[in-house]
Amino acid sequence: MAMSPIEYNQLSLDERAELVFTEGKYTADIAEYYRHKVVLYALYNFWVEVFYNLDDNVVEAVRLAGPEKLDKYLNRIKIDSF
Repeated sequence: MAMSPIEYNQLSLDERAELVFTEGKYTADIAEYYRHKVVLYALYNFWVEVFYNLDDNVVEAVRLAGPEKLDKYLNRIKIDSF
């Protein structure tokens, strides 16, 4: 069930999280970023960041990641993960 970034953004936090965890492809992560672990997923034809709150051990945010957000992952992405 492919969808556009606009359709994805209209889903609730729980729906976005479930979809990225079931359909997305792990790409890279940042171990700690302002008390969060941030994980980048490829989903359909766009990128999604998942923010885990390290203090509370919960998913706090699931957001689209545009090109301006990808710089911080460049040295972490493994080409063989695709």
